[in-house]
Amino acid sequence: MKKMRMLGVILVVAGIVAILFANYISGEVGEGKLKIARGEQQVESGKKYFSGDPVRKEIGKGLFSPAERKIAEGKRQVGKYEEIAQLLQIGGIISIIVGGGMIIMSFIKKRRH
Repeated sequence: MKKMRMLGVILVVAGIVAILFANYISGEVGEGKLKIARGEQQVESGKKYFSGDPVRKEIGKGLFSPAERKIAEGKRQVGKYEEIAQLLQIGGIISIIVGGGMIIMSFIKKRRH
């Protein structure tokens, strides 16, 4: 019974750590989204300046193409880390529930003996 209780405590602690780490990742993702939004605004305002005639339009494409690629890569990374945070939250909740159940079961079995 002690082993089951100990494993339950470990699972609960691991679940709490996973949820805290997921919250940290979510905060960082939020900051990343703000940076991406600012970058998109800057690119759009720059494109407006270069949208007058066909020559300036081509120059604008050349100037802003690397920034647009970087923004697209940032969006992919944000999506990846959002998924990781979500999986950590789900895993943490499951770990807490299973660990808590193990702790409760160890006390119930102890009373029966």
